[in-house]
Amino acid sequence: MKKRILFIDQDYEYGGAQKVLLDLIAGIDKDRFTLYLLTCRRGVVYRAAQKMGVNLRVISLPERVLNVRREDFGPGYLVGAGPRLAVFAASLTGFILKNRIDILFSNTVETHILGSLSAFLSRRKIFWRFHDIVNVSANFSPGAARLIRLFALVFPEKILCVSEAVRKSLSSGTGRASGLRVVYNGVRESQVKPRLRKKYSIGSGKLVYGWAGRISRVKAPHIFIRAAGILNERADGDFFFAVAGDAPEEEKGYFSQLKEMAETAGLRDRVFFTGYSDEPLSLIKDFDILVHTSVIPDSLPTVIIEALSCGVTVIASDTGGVREIITQGESGFIYPAGDAETLGALMEDLCRNPEKRKAAVRGGRRRAEEIFSYEKYIRNMERELS
Repeated sequence: MKKRILFIDQDYEYGGAQKVLLDLIAGIDKDRFTLYLLTCRRGVVYRAAQKMGVNLRVISLPERVLNVRREDFGPGYLVGAGPRLAVFAASLTGFILKNRIDILFSNTVETHILGSLSAFLSRRKIFWRFHDIVNVSANFSPGAARLIRLFALVFPEKILCVSEAVRKSLSSGTGRASGLRVVYNGVRESQVKPRLRKKYSIGSGKLVYGWAGRISRVKAPHIFIRAAGILNERADGDFFFAVAGDAPEEEKGYFSQLKEMAETAGLRDRVFFTGYSDEPLSLIKDFDILVHTSVIPDSLPTVIIEALSCGVTVIASDTGGVREIITQGESGFIYPAGDAETLGALMEDLCRNPEKRKAAVRGGRRRAEEIFSYEKYIRNMERELS
């Protein structure tokens, strides 16, 4: 008999966690599993899953209730939003029982908490797909960290961590040893065609350094702009810089500051801000070097794995699970988080040493194929869900 799996995601934003969830839904064996998806609105995840023929359900909650900043999440939040969350949990429990769901699969911190309550009420198993390193340096408040660890200790049958760094953060904080698994994300081969160079008239012989992601202070693209300014002062050459992504409403001011920084650094004719793209790989594929700059522990940056699989050299900030992806000097390059001077020196070195870049591309592709293949990701997830 096929197992019935209910995936849960608020669907208020689209990031790496949502992308790899959709990849899982697309690749999982439909002869072994019947798939359901519950969201809080008809967002990007809902619409993509709809095209895949997944059974869908929306239980609405205002975004301010279930799309909460890490530092605001915690016991006080649960008390304040209690009545609405109780209605949500009751509706979710009813859906679980009506559709005879076997396993709940929650994909975000908020849905881990609400899903756990509904799993308890319906006496079903819940698996957490855990994407976050839980500590204060990752912007979780002490109250939020305590709440998450308490629930992690009591409710989930399994916690499927995206990296060893995530597993360690939960294990050390809860004392829990059993049921914590590391299942690396994998990336699908993309058929999308590169379009950055054509759009901005950048010739094939020009070197492109790129940054990609959701623009925010914790992702710290300003470090990239500072390092680009350093490179621009030290080296003569045909190189350009691309910032691929857009900022959420609360980070629009920071985005404006970023553009001003580029202007002040004398990069007006060398830097391009692409804005939002529904096909970010069409931009990343035209990078020669991807620069990652997160200043908080980044559990397993999907953009790094994607870049490696596309044959792009990677320079990454030494945070979270980055060293599980990159072996220094073999599959990419790592620098101390927040250190624009060291980053600028690395960017200069790779500008002057194309053979180093080529060697890292070979090592990066090999690493992506061996550890982060899409097939391995799907196979490992199916084993855990069986």
